[in-house]
This record gives sequence, C-alpha cells and structure tokens, in this order.
Amino acid sequence: MQHVQLEEQTDTVILRSLVELYALEVTAIGSKGRGYMVFGQDGVFWLQPEEDKAEVVAMLQRWDHLYAIGFKGLTPLQATIDGDLGFYLDDHIAYLRGFSPGRVGELTLREDVMRTAKLLAQLHVCSRELPRALWPEPVEIEDIGNLHVSRQADMSLFKKMATHRLYPTAFDGLFLEAYDVIAHNAAESLEVLASLNRGNIPLARAIPVGLLKQSCRGADLWVADDGNVCLRHLKGAAWGPFALDVVTFLDNVGYYSEWSQATGQRALACYEKVRPLERGEFQLIYGIGVFPKGTWDVAYEYYKGNRRQDELQFILELRLGLDRDIAAGDFWRWLAGVELGL
Repeated sequence: MQHVQLEEQTDTVILRSLVELYALEVTAIGSKGRGYMVFGQDGVFWLQPEEDKAEVVAMLQRWDHLYAIGFKGLTPLQATIDGDLGFYLDDHIAYLRGFSPGRVGELTLREDVMRTAKLLAQLHVCSRELPRALWPEPVEIEDIGNLHVSRQADMSLFKKMATHRLYPTAFDGLFLEAYDVIAHNAAESLEVLASLNRGNIPLARAIPVGLLKQSCRGADLWVADDGNVCLRHLKGAAWGPFALDVVTFLDNVGYYSEWSQATGQRALACYEKVRPLERGEFQLIYGIGVFPKGTWDVAYEYYKGNRRQDELQFILELRLGLDRDIAAGDFWRWLAGVELGL
C-alpha cells in the first residue's frame, strides 16, 4: 500500500493523493465527521480513515470478496491504480467507497427493521463462501453458555449479599423482590443453553456458522435516497453461529418497539424468507434472549461496579431493568419459545 504523509493543508494533500492513487478527477473534498466527502467527475465518494490497521485490512478483504460473490449490501470499494483496497494516511489506513445521499437507518421505523432483517440474512448466506483465510476470530457456543452460567452465579452472589448485609439498603430489598420475579427466566436460559450440548450428537454441532456482523443496529444501515440499502461497514465482525446476530438484532428491535411481539415476528419472518432457522438456532436464540440481562446489568454495577450513581438512581434503573426483563421474557417466548414448545 502507498503511504501519504499529512501536512498542514490536509484537504490539499488528500486531494492530490486521490488523483495520484486512484486516477480520479476530483473537483472538491470536504471533511465530515471522521471522514471526507470526495466529489469527482465520476461521482461522489466517501474516504474513511481508520486506526486499527490489521483489523481494517482484514475487513476490506472480506468486504471486497463478499461484494465480488454477489452480496450487494455493501457499496463497492474503489481500488487504487495498483490494485490496493486502501492506502496509509499518516498513521491510519484509509479506504475509498461509493457514496449515495441518504440517511442512517433507524430501527424505530418498520421499513428499516425489515430492510435490516433481509440484509442480515443475505450477509449470512453469502458469508458461507468466504475462504477460511478471511474468517475473523471465532465465537464458540460453549463460551456463550459459560458466560450465562457466570452471570447466574453473579445473581446468586448478589442475592446472598442483599440477604445477609448487616444494614440492608433499599436497593437490596428491591433486588430480592426482582430476583424472585426473574429467577425462573435465568434458570430456563441456562437449561436451554445447556441442552444444546447434550446427547450423542449435540445440536450445537449442527448450528450453521459464518460471518457475524455482531452490531445489528439501525446506525449500521445506510438508506440511500434512491431506495438502495447497504451496511455502512463490517467492523467488529466475528465467525460463529448466525443465531447470535439474529438474537442481537431482534433484541434491538424489541427494545425500540417496546417489546412489540408483532414487530418482532415480522422481523423474524423477513429474515427467515431468506434463510430459515433450524431448531438448534431457536434454542440458542431463546436461551440468550430470555436471560434477565436488564436486572443483571444494574445489579452488577451496584454490587461489583464503581457505584458512580446514588442509591435512588440505582433503584430507578433496577425498576426499569426489571420491567425490561419481564417484557423481554414474553417477547422471546412468542418469538422462539413457541417454536420449541416452551
């Protein structure tokens, strides 16, 4: 890759470099946020500098390969005249991609939810053709199970702390009440996740794996004015069960729709039109989704964290966390529990 050293006139240096490296006829360039809008005779482009060089190089290689094999949910990368997917810009790596006027996606909009579900499923299907050399770091189902076992151990410890404190706080009392409400959800989560690894042929071995987006938010989506939709990047990708992306996406959908079961079912149906889920995937989704994460998050910060808030704020957040867990429990039972006969 070519290396460009920035000077005082940053825009001028970048403009000259784009002309030399990409043979572009650039008419103007302007900084916007962490990147640059590039206006040329051949269209509008976006120049994005990134700090994590090794991760960015790997991301660009996956990006280019996925686009080449038919995944159109990414804008095409512009290669330099030497065939490189980017260049060194001072101590960063920068890459140039196409740009269309539009807006960031928003999961409060039903249409964007459906667009994201479809794109995510298409990404999963196409990623099966990625060569092993382009696979990112793996995420194992066993690690997911161990994480939830650890969180349940935390909850049991917090219960003991709240029960045996010499001078119980108001938060202790509320946490004990919350624990009684969500204990069943936690136990059910662990049981469902553990069942994936039982038997002579564990279901966990048959769960489809591939490239995971990991972050499945509206902000990861770009909706162009012409109606085209694409992912903004592939940063933070991993290799593991597709179901992990599905549960992350649906959890965001649930949050922004106030745990609307109808919205969640429509999103799941849209995903399954492209890639139907298997029973083991429903188990993994349900096991992760039904765990009372809202209560655990607040309790962990209170009992093991830095206590950056006062008691009243913690109490308020615990009430919100409990409300979230109750609504989310019903949400996941309708989306995945019914499929499992639970």
